[in-house]
Amino acid sequence: MDWMTSMALLTGLAGVLLIGFGGWILLTRRVSRATRRSFRSLTDAGLYMLSTGAAVTLLGLGNLLRAQHRGLLSLVASGLALPLFAVAFFRFRPGQTPRE
Repeated sequence: MDWMTSMALLTGLAGVLLIGFGGWILLTRRVSRATRRSFRSLTDAGLYMLSTGAAVTLLGLGNLLRAQHRGLLSLVASGLALPLFAVAFFRFRPGQTPRE
């Protein structure tokens, strides 16, 4: 296994862990105080982690597909990751709580 393949697998694993963490937040409604202060709601925190994790997983998948010389599928996976990152960043990002 070469270096790029192992990095793509680690990226995919990190994305799967973020998806799991986001799902755990949404199911249990439990987060740390710092996370609670950072987001407007627990739903926003869970969906931020979920969409970011899905995007990171798709990027890792895209890199694995590129290593297998599947250029079009790699482009599709990377193209699907960009809107997920945009949704996470613009809709669910932390720090949107108005400070008084």
